[in-house]
Order: sequence, then C-alpha cells, then structure tokens
Amino acid sequence: MIIIDGPDGSGKSTLVEYIKKNSSIQLTKPFYPKQDQLSYYLHSPAQYAPFYLERYYTSELVYPQFKEGRDQMQPWHQYLIEAGLMPFAPVILYVRPEKETILENIHVRGDDYVKLEEIDQMLYFYDDVMENTYVPVFTYNYNENNLDTILKLVETIHQQRQEKAQKLQKFMSSGNFYEEGCVMFVGEMPSNYSIGKGFIRAFISNTGSSEYFHRCLFDAGVYPTKQMPYFTNWNKCEGNDKLNMETLEKELLIVKPRKVIFLGDTIRKKAEMGESICHPAYVKRFKQGQYKEYIQELKEKME
Repeated sequence: MIIIDGPDGSGKSTLVEYIKKNSSIQLTKPFYPKQDQLSYYLHSPAQYAPFYLERYYTSELVYPQFKEGRDQMQPWHQYLIEAGLMPFAPVILYVRPEKETILENIHVRGDDYVKLEEIDQMLYFYDDVMENTYVPVFTYNYNENNLDTILKLVETIHQQRQEKAQKLQKFMSSGNFYEEGCVMFVGEMPSNYSIGKGFIRAFISNTGSSEYFHRCLFDAGVYPTKQMPYFTNWNKCEGNDKLNMETLEKELLIVKPRKVIFLGDTIRKKAEMGESICHPAYVKRFKQGQYKEYIQELKEKME
C-alpha cells in the first residue's frame, strides 16, 4: 500500500497520471466516507493493500478540521488506524510544493473547494499529520525532486516492508511490525469486534476496549512521541497454553521487543514472563474514576 496524498493544488493529479503509465503497481482511488470514517479505515485496508492509493485516511484527518460535512475523528484515531495498517506495509508519498505554487495551481484550475483563507489551515493540518505519522513519509516537490528517483525509493521501501510483514501476518497482530526494541502488549484473545481479512488483528476495532486502549496510549503520551507498540494476543491455539507459549516464543524471536506487557496478570502467570497491567476493558467498565492513575501506570510501564 502506497498512499499518495497532499494538499489541493499540490500536483497530485499529474503524479497520478504518470504512475498509471509508468509503474508496475496499479493505482486506485478509494471510497471516501463522510461518516463513520474510523470504522471504514479499519476495515478497508485489505482490499487496497496491493495498490497505489489516490488519497486515503490522511485526507480524512485534515479536511474535517476546517471543512463542514464530515465527521471529525479523535486525535488518537490516527494511530489506531496506522496500527491496523502496518500489516500491509504502508508508505506515504506526500506531494508538497511551496505555498506559492499551490496558490498558483488552484488559481489556474479554478478550484474553489478550498477557499484562499483556508490555505494556511490546510497546509498546517497536512504537515502536522505527516510529521506525526508512524508510516514512512517521502515528500515530493516537483519543482525540486526527480520523480523517477523518488518513485523507485518509495517502491523499494514498500517491498522491504512487505517482506517483513509477511513473517508476522500469521500471528494475528498489529502495530509495530518494522522496528526492534518496541513494547509488546499481549491481550488474552481477539475481541469479536476485531477486524482482519484472513486473520484477526489484535487491538484493532472502532469500538470497545481496542479503541479505548489506543486513547489511553495517546493520553499517556506514547502517541505520537514514542515508538509505536506491537499488539498481539495469547490465545491463538484454541486454549492450548503449551502451543500458545510456543507461538508467542516464535513471535518474540521476530519482533525482538524490549519489554512484554500482558493485559491482566492471569496471562502473565501462564507465560511466566514479562510484566502486567490492568486490562483496558476492566478500566473502562469499572475504574473510570481511576483513569488518571491508570494513565500514570501506563506511562511508567512504557519507560
């Protein structure tokens, strides 16, 4: 999955036409929902994984900030979406010339969707999303960069990440697929609301404890300043704890985390390793009054 995105008037259309004619990777234009964006962007990646995408979730993090008519996602939803995208080796090609070029392009084509007084907001929110994303970003300014060179680089990085992702897909996991030394969170089993095509990914849902836990990570300052965690589940082998432990050991050899944190002490005792913290579902249901204490404990566990 290679996402092409950038402000109105940045030159995306010209880039798209070039890719259609010159790249071996096909390009498609995804559907853009005006409501329930979080659910859509968590459930749709599998169908878009093999393609260049003309815009995707990044646009929906920008335009609702200053344009009416679309639901506005919460700040931590960016990182929940990106945790769910990681098994699909995402890379972003950010088309971003200077403001003066954008103004000139908008004037020439007569596009009035973004008003002149909204240009600064559009650029601010786009730059902010790209600065804080966990997806690799390659910035392209057609006035300064060689297109063939940057496309080759983007496609190479995408291929390298695909090879790493393929080693982890069978573990029904999400989050940090690509960097060693992260924190691994281990839940008991996937929720009925978790999503995935061919496998159920851990901690990826637009409802319940998964969405809540990503909010906790945001409030604890993990997102976007620290390394994204890796998320997985214990019970992958139908309740057979011996096989569950063997599977987790194989996963650990690939991920190489610096710390393993189990959600709930019951699983930690079965694994006889790592640390534990209260499951976010329990906090959500029974300990809302102790939310600040939970966030503080989460901060300490992430050190």
